[in-house]
Amino acid sequence: MKDNPESIEIKASPEAYEKAREFVDSLLKRNGITKAVNNEVMLVFEALYHDITEQAGDDTVIRITGLDSFGNIRIRFGYLGEPFIRADETAIELTPEQRILRAYADRIDCTYHSAYNNISISVKRSPKREVVSCVAAVFLAVITYALIHFATDAQTETYLATNFVKPFEILFARAMLMIAGPVTFFSLLKNLTDTYIVSSSVSGTRKLQVQTLITSLISIVLALMVSLPAAAFLRYRITILREYEIVDLGSTPFAEMIYSLMPVDILSVFQTISPFPMIIVALITTYAFCSSGKYFDSMKKATDACYTLFSSMLTLIMFSLPIFTYASFVDILLSKGASVLLYILGFILFVVLSLSVMALFYAVRLKTGKIAIRPFVDKIKGLIPENVEINSAIDAVPFNIRYCVRNFRINRKSLEQRLPVLAQINLDGNCYVLTLITILIMMLSSTPFSPINVAAVAVLVLFLSLGAPNQPGSVLIGLIILMNYLNIDDLLPVAILCEVLFGTMLNIINIIGDIVTVVIMDKKETN
Repeated sequence: MKDNPESIEIKASPEAYEKAREFVDSLLKRNGITKAVNNEVMLVFEALYHDITEQAGDDTVIRITGLDSFGNIRIRFGYLGEPFIRADETAIELTPEQRILRAYADRIDCTYHSAYNNISISVKRSPKREVVSCVAAVFLAVITYALIHFATDAQTETYLATNFVKPFEILFARAMLMIAGPVTFFSLLKNLTDTYIVSSSVSGTRKLQVQTLITSLISIVLALMVSLPAAAFLRYRITILREYEIVDLGSTPFAEMIYSLMPVDILSVFQTISPFPMIIVALITTYAFCSSGKYFDSMKKATDACYTLFSSMLTLIMFSLPIFTYASFVDILLSKGASVLLYILGFILFVVLSLSVMALFYAVRLKTGKIAIRPFVDKIKGLIPENVEINSAIDAVPFNIRYCVRNFRINRKSLEQRLPVLAQINLDGNCYVLTLITILIMMLSSTPFSPINVAAVAVLVLFLSLGAPNQPGSVLIGLIILMNYLNIDDLLPVAILCEVLFGTMLNIINIIGDIVTVVIMDKKETN
């Protein structure tokens, strides 16, 4: 973590707000924070500043500092005094400031040590920087390959790829696997318990959850309908990627497959990254949590704490993604030659064009819901660019609520109940993109398309999507776990490139699915 050298000290008073606001606004602009995110942060900053100055007292000196933590900006208030008390989460009567702080509670962190308060607002940096860095890494990899190709022979290229480049990829893969198991498990546990809490306290939520599950399953079916015929047609016409070992999971005895569903001990779930045992253990644990009575709150806090810990570890590892994007692309070029670029372009084009299937699916949903398609498309155009900048369905919820109130005229109260739920459990994008890419990777590795393989991929994608729908690197985590299960981890460079190319795309599909759902439900309720 690197401290921003600039900070200010002010007296806790409403009069000093303008000076503090100008400092924070300037800090965000210098760090490339987008307009939409800037507006969100300033809204939270104003509410938090008002709450802090009311509690701290007029003579208290507050230090406001900007911190840069692995690409994410944090705005921190620090002052001596009594502990800062956040709004009661269960309270019904709240001030406007407290309502804002409740909506953005996941971005605010409060600690109190040695009579000193540290209160910080987390700001998600625009993902454009990471994408630009990864694109630059790809161009640098092409230049590196060209220099090596013209200076050496094919044998030397293979030697360099095997002994110098691939070890870096394996290092990254092991780091991801080390975190992928725990973060997926605790994310799945958190989302399932959150779903239980909401469904038991908000009327009509169960219907929303069932509808979301149905659309997720349809997304998987659509992805299979697109990818399986294409994979069957192309696999015998691609010669450049045929040397991988064929693995036939369909020949596994039924009894052995059943035995593999339950781990011998709970630690092996994380050690082997066994997806089915991990899912079963998460479901059992969720049921135990929800049946624990008075201990539920304390265990829920522990689960959320573990989730935050491993999520932060994952963010740290993903910060190095451009480096390993460079290594992966160099490996692909050295191993397969420059002609592989045509296959990569074809792969990207196929995935992008296949999104028309999801567009058709949403058009059918809107038509059956008696929503005019053209006006809907015109209204949602302004929503998509901002969500590309925020790049997280959960982080974008407050912005999307206000946008839908203004542009779709949907009741704010219903949006506040539904959009947070959909942001956690709406898996359309994850299910479609991960299923499609996994089937294509199976085609590249010549893994047989047995019914067991295809069914296993569908079930795993559904639960892995629920396990990490808004994590950085959700595409990469899902693909690494699936490739590890299918024994085709030699195609790790493809998985890394898929994270760079399709991570934002996956999130946008999720967002559009959320808005389609709330618009259709609002239409039914108002008629």
